Amino acid sequence: PDNASNPKNIRWNIHVNLGQLSINDAMVKDVLAPGLSLKENSLEVYNLIINTDGTTKRGTKIDSPQYTYDEETKEIKVLLGNINKAYEIVYRTDIDYDEVSVEHGKLFTFENSAKLVGTENDIEKEYGEANSTSTVKRGEIITKSGKNMSSTSLKKIDWVIKVNEAEDTVYDRWDEDKSGDGLVFMKDTLKVYDKQNKLLKEGTDYTVLPGDDLEDGKGKYDFKVILKGRITSSYTIKYSTKIQDHKYDETVFKNAARISWIPKEFGTGEGGPGSGEPGSGDPNKRIY
Repeated sequence: PDNASNPKNIRWNIHVNLGQLSINDAMVKDVLAPGLSLKENSLEVYNLIINTDGTTKRGTKIDSPQYTYDEETKEIKVLLGNINKAYEIVYRTDIDYDEVSVEHGKLFTFENSAKLVGTENDIEKEYGEANSTSTVKRGEIITKSGKNMSSTSLKKIDWVIKVNEAEDTVYDRWDEDKSGDGLVFMKDTLKVYDKQNKLLKEGTDYTVLPGDDLEDGKGKYDFKVILKGRITSSYTIKYSTKIQDHKYDETVFKNAARISWIPKEFGTGEGGPGSGEPGSGDPNKRIY
């Protein structure tokens, strides 16, 4: 995978004809697993050098390799012709998490199988099959953490909400947060940062509004952060809460957050209050 978490594509390597057999009309067939598609212009073929001790070394690149890709069946066919030596095939596949319903924050394993075939007396013959797997982790939709940053002059907790680390494509997203008992939201500390940790500008990049009523009717959320339009990357919300003096000796402080958005293909999704731990979601509802 191109990233440890939430990769966008996977690189596959296939070693072909390590026995250096003479094969007529050699062809490698590879049907991609659900959720994968061949990344455009990514397929390359190399001569493969086999050392006397059995180890291999990539050789020269073959110009303009002959191959086909069927977008419907997802089958790749690499045409090698008449061969008597080894080759290495390298390509990348794009990942569509929605196609295989990979849950946010979860591991998922893609399987891949490739076959080497040729012809003998005008009849197709299979010479070998190779299997491989690649395990990826999809990013979280929302996580939250807090750190006690109290000093002699101010007792406070700094909170960090990471949103859309899965980098889903969504529209008109908002986030709400409610400080727990013994905590007071410090309005002037609220900041929003993009994926590159660049500070966003309130009023231009996002809007802050008073929070909605709590579900139990007892009070309101402290604030609502709204990002309008198309959102494709992660962002981070940071703010602080003051610890009230009569609660300073508490060891655990609770904090609730919820999000809502319009997915790229479905109706409006929204989620109830949470502690910042990621939930599990049906892709049609996107509930967290």
